[in-house]
Amino acid sequence: MINYIKTKIQSIDEQYIYLDNKEYGYYFYYLLSDKLSELDQKQEYKFYISEFKNEFSDIQIVFKKLETRNLFNNLITIKTVGFKTTLLLLNNFTFEELYLITKECDVELLSSIRNIGIYTARLIIDQLQQYLFANKLNSKKEQVLISLTKLGYKQKDILKAINTIDNKLSIEQMISAIMELINE
Repeated sequence: MINYIKTKIQSIDEQYIYLDNKEYGYYFYYLLSDKLSELDQKQEYKFYISEFKNEFSDIQIVFKKLETRNLFNNLITIKTVGFKTTLLLLNNFTFEELYLITKECDVELLSSIRNIGIYTARLIIDQLQQYLFANKLNSKKEQVLISLTKLGYKQKDILKAINTIDNKLSIEQMISAIMELINE
Protein backbone atom coordinates (compact mmCIF):
# COMPACT_ATOMS: atom_id res chain seq x y z
CA MET A 1 0.00 0.00 0.00
CA ILE A 2 1.14 3.54 -0.71
CA ASN A 3 1.75 5.82 2.30
CA TYR A 4 2.03 9.14 0.48
CA ILE A 5 2.75 10.64 -2.90
CA LYS A 6 4.60 13.86 -3.75
CA THR A 7 3.27 15.22 -6.99
CA LYS A 8 1.58 18.03 -8.87
CA ILE A 9 -2.16 18.20 -9.37
CA GLN A 10 -3.27 17.51 -12.93
CA SER A 11 -6.96 18.30 -12.40
CA ILE A 12 -9.81 18.09 -9.90
CA ASP A 13 -13.52 17.41 -10.33
CA GLU A 14 -16.39 17.01 -7.85
CA GLN A 15 -15.27 13.54 -6.72
CA TYR A 16 -11.70 12.90 -7.79
CA ILE A 17 -8.29 14.48 -7.84
CA TYR A 18 -6.08 13.49 -10.77
CA LEU A 19 -2.33 13.35 -10.18
CA ASP A 20 0.57 12.87 -12.56
CA ASN A 21 3.74 11.41 -11.07
CA LYS A 22 6.75 10.04 -12.96
CA GLU A 23 4.78 9.30 -16.12
CA TYR A 24 2.02 7.53 -14.18
CA GLY A 25 -1.46 8.95 -13.82
CA TYR A 26 -3.45 8.41 -10.62
CA TYR A 27 -6.91 9.39 -9.49
CA PHE A 28 -8.21 9.39 -5.93
CA TYR A 29 -11.27 10.35 -3.94
CA TYR A 30 -10.64 13.40 -1.78
CA LEU A 31 -12.30 15.24 1.10
CA LEU A 32 -14.21 18.35 0.12
CA SER A 33 -13.11 19.85 3.45
CA ASP A 34 -9.46 19.62 2.32
CA LYS A 35 -10.29 22.31 -0.29
CA LEU A 36 -7.86 20.86 -2.80
CA SER A 37 -9.40 22.90 -5.62
CA GLU A 38 -7.90 26.00 -3.99
CA LEU A 39 -4.34 24.64 -4.29
CA ASP A 40 -1.95 25.93 -6.94
CA GLN A 41 -1.69 23.22 -9.60
CA LYS A 42 1.85 24.28 -10.52
CA GLN A 43 3.24 23.40 -7.09
CA GLU A 44 4.20 19.97 -5.82
CA TYR A 45 2.26 18.64 -2.81
CA LYS A 46 2.51 15.70 -0.47
CA PHE A 47 -0.75 13.74 -0.18
CA TYR A 48 -1.35 10.91 2.28
CA ILE A 49 -3.20 7.93 0.88
CA SER A 50 -5.60 5.45 2.41
CA GLU A 51 -7.38 2.53 0.85
CA PHE A 52 -10.87 1.25 1.56
CA LYS A 53 -11.81 -2.22 0.36
CA ASN A 54 -14.98 -4.21 0.69
CA GLU A 55 -16.73 -6.81 -1.44
CA PHE A 56 -18.21 -4.09 -3.68
CA SER A 57 -15.40 -1.59 -4.15
CA ASP A 58 -11.73 -0.77 -3.85
CA ILE A 59 -11.33 2.96 -3.24
CA GLN A 60 -8.25 5.07 -2.62
CA ILE A 61 -8.55 8.47 -1.00
CA VAL A 62 -6.02 11.27 -0.48
CA PHE A 63 -5.65 13.60 2.48
CA LYS A 64 -3.66 16.79 2.97
CA LYS A 65 -2.78 15.88 6.56
CA LEU A 66 -1.44 12.65 8.04
CA GLU A 67 -3.56 13.05 11.18
CA THR A 68 -6.74 13.22 9.08
CA ARG A 69 -5.74 10.09 7.18
CA ASN A 70 -5.11 8.23 10.45
CA LEU A 71 -8.45 9.44 11.81
CA PHE A 72 -10.16 8.16 8.64
CA ASN A 73 -8.50 4.76 9.09
CA ASN A 74 -9.73 4.64 12.68
CA LEU A 75 -13.29 5.77 11.92
CA ILE A 76 -13.71 3.27 9.11
CA THR A 77 -13.18 0.37 11.56
CA ILE A 78 -16.10 1.36 13.80
CA LYS A 79 -19.13 -0.91 13.64
CA THR A 80 -22.07 0.80 11.84
CA VAL A 81 -19.75 3.50 10.41
CA GLY A 82 -18.99 2.89 6.76
CA PHE A 83 -17.13 4.71 4.05
CA LYS A 84 -19.89 7.23 3.31
CA THR A 85 -20.47 8.07 6.98
CA THR A 86 -16.73 8.51 7.53
CA LEU A 87 -16.53 10.89 4.56
CA LEU A 88 -19.60 12.72 5.84
CA LEU A 89 -17.95 13.21 9.23
CA LEU A 90 -14.63 14.36 7.80
CA ASN A 91 -16.33 16.71 5.34
CA ASN A 92 -18.35 18.32 8.16
CA PHE A 93 -15.66 18.47 10.84
CA THR A 94 -11.93 19.09 10.75
CA PHE A 95 -9.56 16.90 12.74
CA GLU A 96 -9.38 19.62 15.40
CA GLU A 97 -13.17 19.85 15.67
CA LEU A 98 -13.55 16.07 15.99
CA TYR A 99 -10.80 16.10 18.61
CA LEU A 100 -12.75 18.69 20.62
CA ILE A 101 -16.08 16.86 20.14
CA THR A 102 -14.44 13.69 21.42
CA LYS A 103 -12.77 15.43 24.34
CA GLU A 104 -16.05 17.05 25.40
CA CYS A 105 -18.11 13.91 24.63
CA ASP A 106 -20.50 16.01 22.56
CA VAL A 107 -22.88 13.27 21.39
CA GLU A 108 -25.54 15.85 20.51
CA LEU A 109 -23.33 17.73 18.05
CA LEU A 110 -22.14 14.54 16.40
CA SER A 111 -25.67 13.16 16.10
CA SER A 112 -26.83 16.42 14.48
CA ILE A 113 -25.21 15.20 11.24
CA ARG A 114 -27.73 13.40 9.04
CA ASN A 115 -27.58 9.59 9.13
CA ILE A 116 -25.77 9.60 12.49
CA GLY A 117 -27.98 8.67 15.40
CA ILE A 118 -27.29 8.81 19.13
CA TYR A 119 -26.09 5.19 19.25
CA THR A 120 -23.62 5.67 16.39
CA ALA A 121 -22.43 9.00 17.82
CA ARG A 122 -21.68 7.28 21.15
CA LEU A 123 -19.80 4.50 19.37
CA ILE A 124 -17.76 7.06 17.44
CA ILE A 125 -16.90 9.05 20.56
CA ASP A 126 -15.98 5.91 22.53
CA GLN A 127 -13.71 4.69 19.72
CA LEU A 128 -12.11 8.10 19.19
CA GLN A 129 -11.48 8.49 22.92
CA GLN A 130 -9.56 5.23 22.86
CA TYR A 131 -7.66 6.32 19.76
CA LEU A 132 -6.97 9.96 20.67
CA PHE A 133 -6.70 9.78 24.46
CA ALA A 134 -6.16 6.07 25.20
CA ASN A 135 -9.32 6.22 27.35
CA LYS A 136 -11.15 2.99 27.76
CA LEU A 137 -13.99 2.45 30.18
CA ASN A 138 -13.42 -0.56 32.38
CA SER A 139 -16.38 -2.57 33.65
CA LYS A 140 -16.59 -0.49 36.85
CA LYS A 141 -16.72 2.79 34.96
CA GLU A 142 -19.22 1.28 32.54
CA GLN A 143 -21.51 0.43 35.49
CA VAL A 144 -21.09 3.96 36.85
CA LEU A 145 -22.00 5.41 33.45
CA ILE A 146 -25.14 3.25 33.22
CA SER A 147 -26.19 4.04 36.81
CA LEU A 148 -25.77 7.80 36.46
CA THR A 149 -27.53 7.81 33.08
CA LYS A 150 -30.49 6.06 34.70
CA LEU A 151 -30.49 8.73 37.41
CA GLY A 152 -30.95 11.36 34.71
CA TYR A 153 -27.43 12.74 34.30
CA LYS A 154 -26.29 13.58 30.78
CA GLN A 155 -23.83 11.14 29.27
CA LYS A 156 -21.69 14.04 28.06
CA ASP A 157 -21.23 15.31 31.64
CA ILE A 158 -20.60 11.82 33.01
CA LEU A 159 -17.94 10.99 30.41
CA LYS A 160 -16.12 14.26 31.07
CA ALA A 161 -15.98 13.53 34.78
CA ILE A 162 -15.41 9.78 34.63
CA ASN A 163 -11.97 10.14 33.06
CA THR A 164 -10.75 12.18 36.03
CA ILE A 165 -11.79 9.58 38.63
CA ASP A 166 -9.35 7.08 40.14
CA ASN A 167 -9.96 3.48 39.02
CA LYS A 168 -9.17 2.18 42.52
CA LEU A 169 -12.35 3.66 44.00
CA SER A 170 -15.39 1.47 44.55
CA ILE A 171 -18.43 1.91 42.28
CA GLU A 172 -20.30 3.79 45.02
CA GLN A 173 -17.33 6.10 45.63
CA MET A 174 -17.01 6.74 41.89
CA ILE A 175 -20.70 7.58 41.60
CA SER A 176 -20.60 10.05 44.49
CA ALA A 177 -17.35 11.65 43.25
CA ILE A 178 -18.76 12.08 39.74
CA MET A 179 -22.03 13.48 41.09
CA GLU A 180 -20.01 16.04 43.07
CA LEU A 181 -18.00 17.00 39.98
CA ILE A 182 -21.11 17.34 37.82
CA ASN A 183 -23.05 19.33 40.41
CA GLU A 184 -20.25 21.84 41.04
